[in-house]
Amino acid sequence: MPITLGGTSNHCQVKMLKSLGYWDAYNVTEDADLGLRIYIAGFKTAVIDSYTYGEAVIDCKGWLHQRSRWIKGFIQTSYVFMSYNKNIRSNLGLWPNICICIFILFSPFMFLFIPLWFISGIIDSESILGTILWYNMLFSLAYMHVMSWIALCKINEHWSNLKLQDIVCFIIWPLYSILHVIASYKAIFELCVKPFKWNKTKHGVSRIKNITLN
Repeated sequence: MPITLGGTSNHCQVKMLKSLGYWDAYNVTEDADLGLRIYIAGFKTAVIDSYTYGEAVIDCKGWLHQRSRWIKGFIQTSYVFMSYNKNIRSNLGLWPNICICIFILFSPFMFLFIPLWFISGIIDSESILGTILWYNMLFSLAYMHVMSWIALCKINEHWSNLKLQDIVCFIIWPLYSILHVIASYKAIFELCVKPFKWNKTKHGVSRIKNITLN
């Protein structure tokens, strides 16, 4: 399955990078683009048991800048992938193409359609399409809640160790999607007026120090 890599702790052989033409300096998520080209070239990507000191964004403004850059880069990566020779895409097989479409092509546009569904009045409980959309939204909401609950329990080792702030975050977690909608439209705007602008993430701003994640 193609892996879009990540922004930190990537270890690559120089010989392999040279054979791929290094990375695309105009793609604001060059790690995602490189991950696809690694897979297409027949190389393998694996996860190693290591630590990363990468710091997560802690403020809303920085988060929007970071997510809009990711979404813009995924759209750029999707465009580049779709512009490949048809034989290259067909030789990958059905499953890799499906994975690329789900994780790279569809994910940037998923949040763009949320407000459009409401504004256009497509969601109608009496229509088949409206029913499908409602069930899809309910399933997605339930899925997000279950996964966030599992993550919280994993971090705290057991559900009984959850703190009040963990429960509050769990309840209001769906509001996270609204921020994704804003970031998605910001990405579309930047893609039109400044497609290669890099919204650099600020690091070293957290007051929590000396914590490693593995």
